[in-house]
Amino acid sequence: FTDCFKNHLCFPDSLCAHIPEKGREYLSTNPNLCTIANIVMNLTTKRLRTIRHIIIRGDPYTRGHSYGQQLKEKIVKNINYYKELYHLLDWTQVEEFMNKNYVKALNKYFPSGLQEMRGIAAGAEVSLEDIIALNARYELMKWNRQLIKKNREQLTNVSKDKQADLPPAPHECTSAVCLSKATQSGDVLMGQNWDQNKRMLAEDMLHLLEVYPDPSENKVPFIMLTEVGQLGRSGITGMSIFSSDDVFGEDSGSGYIPISLFRRMFLEAPTFPVAILRLMVAPRHVSVNMTVASAEGEAFNIEMTPKHYFVSYPPFDTDIITHSNLFKSDAFFANGSVKDTYNCSSSLIRDRQMQRELLNRLGTIDEKSFTDCFKNHLGFPDSLCAHTPEKGREDINIQFDTDGKKTTSPLLSWRLHKGIILSILSAVCFAFSSVIVKYLKDISPSQLAVFRFVGIFVLTIPLVIKNGGHIFGPKEVRHILVLRCISGATSLFLEFYAFRLLPLVDASIITFSIVVFVSMFACVFLKESCGIFQTIIVVLTMFGVILTTKCLDTFFQPTAHPMSQNSTHFVNSTTDQQLLHTIHTSNHNHLYGVLAAFGCTFFGSLVFIFIRQLKDVHYSIIMFNFGWISIILTLIMTAIVNGFSMPKTLFEWGLSLSLGLLSFSGQALMTLALQSEQAGPVAVVRESTDIILSFVFDITLFHIIPDIWSISGATVVFICILLTAFHKWLQSRDTEPKAKS
Repeated sequence: FTDCFKNHLCFPDSLCAHIPEKGREYLSTNPNLCTIANIVMNLTTKRLRTIRHIIIRGDPYTRGHSYGQQLKEKIVKNINYYKELYHLLDWTQVEEFMNKNYVKALNKYFPSGLQEMRGIAAGAEVSLEDIIALNARYELMKWNRQLIKKNREQLTNVSKDKQADLPPAPHECTSAVCLSKATQSGDVLMGQNWDQNKRMLAEDMLHLLEVYPDPSENKVPFIMLTEVGQLGRSGITGMSIFSSDDVFGEDSGSGYIPISLFRRMFLEAPTFPVAILRLMVAPRHVSVNMTVASAEGEAFNIEMTPKHYFVSYPPFDTDIITHSNLFKSDAFFANGSVKDTYNCSSSLIRDRQMQRELLNRLGTIDEKSFTDCFKNHLGFPDSLCAHTPEKGREDINIQFDTDGKKTTSPLLSWRLHKGIILSILSAVCFAFSSVIVKYLKDISPSQLAVFRFVGIFVLTIPLVIKNGGHIFGPKEVRHILVLRCISGATSLFLEFYAFRLLPLVDASIITFSIVVFVSMFACVFLKESCGIFQTIIVVLTMFGVILTTKCLDTFFQPTAHPMSQNSTHFVNSTTDQQLLHTIHTSNHNHLYGVLAAFGCTFFGSLVFIFIRQLKDVHYSIIMFNFGWISIILTLIMTAIVNGFSMPKTLFEWGLSLSLGLLSFSGQALMTLALQSEQAGPVAVVRESTDIILSFVFDITLFHIIPDIWSISGATVVFICILLTAFHKWLQSRDTEPKAKS
């Protein structure tokens, strides 16, 4: 597929051209091998190179807000670039035009898109008009060029001596689709060379946008390559921009939809026919060709003007269709009322060379050879592939394998199961931490908590420095960040005391009931779904907890000990007085341990909720603040409760330091898990894994043999893990980004 972009016919005026002596760059040490700045993506396997990848989830405003927060600095920089001289008109005129035309049409035809743009604006702390301008920058820049030509005094912010030069017109794109007959595997391949200003790559202004809509929207996830601040450009559909009878300055009554948003509307459609209908119905005021395809095996070009559309299809004998920047359909030429005014003669060469490259490989085309077809340099610099840094152009190659049905394996999808896997790894780290706390009996639990938080704090500092941004997080969520830190410190303090006062298994099982609190709080505060399956899993998990801890025996059966009614005579001896004191103390320790464990459970469940609300904050920021705030809190608690005592041996020092490392790893993994998966499943998997590990450590390290109740409970919990994983696998059929169009 990549090789298709490397055609050198008529070099240097070829599809792909590299001329170092004229300022063009080789990306390969082999002068005979042409390697362009190439972005290759296979939607089936999700392989991606050289580009930022962000994921957004939720309702339109929520995912927009996440988008804006993640790329705030880039969005602001991109806005400022287009507001510069010659890119856009006086900003007052731009705002008036957008509110008059775009906002009106978006409210009617694409309200969810408008809400998402409002979210982006809020997340990036810019105006809605700024975000609309980024999504309509093609239209606004064309309008700007027309007004400069026709009415130069419109540019009130430009002195007359600088109004002579106009920005160069873009050379735009070349697109192609190969249906099953043309490809070696029978997949449907789509590709596009996107001629773009070199700043897009130099300033990292492109990214892959992966969208997971809220379930209530009834939309499937999708992936698009887009410019910073835009809702979408090239997704599973490949598109090219054209020009004929563009309309500007007219009051259409219903307004206009920017072309970039047509692409997003197309991808969000439930079926291929509905997607096509949206293209034909929504009002537009520039001309465009959209090369569209379906994984089911259909593709065509839709050439659209503000008032017409013309369709062309791939020939049945080749299953190949291409397009560049001039309308070429028979229907277009048959319509005498529309003229193509796009001044770009290279379009004829690029389209012809693309067809030639593909036909030479007909029936054997794969991803690599498809890419090579786009590297033709005939007619350089106005060629299919062109790199001219001194003129500010860069070729970006985008490809998609739409036929995900043939090679997708949801079971192997790391992204889908990432939250579950990270939860298990987090549980392993925390389980080893509990063993260390249980072993170091001469050091107070609160002081061990200090060691843990010091480890988290110190190890997070490099991550915070690397990540950049404000170390205390975004202003709007700092109160949640502080609450998360206080809840986490309190939960850990109580957990360590529970491990000290209770048997490891008993303390662990009680704290593992956190799944109930988390699932309930997530339904109430996070509005997460709590369906029948999740409810059954929670009930089964709690049943396993009851079996494991023998709660009925603990709370309802009297404990047999030497101070029973038939043994009161033992009180008279000194030895038996000491025994009575020991039993009394043991009972109190058990009670305090149980209370500490349940307190740990309550505050721990709040941690899950707060982290879930902080899912758009980088995990290093969360852990950094968690570390230093918790150090202060646990130092105060240690001074009040037990005082300080240092480790006595080198081995104890090693365990204490290991506690910090394990805590950092466990906390980082849990934070990443909660940012990737809903709070309920994360809690179930993590705590269930901890139960199993507690039994393993009790048997192997503390030589405690579990009884039938413990084994039964562990079995039930393990079944819960398997059911949760299986449920996620079933969900993969619906949540994996599919190539519907």
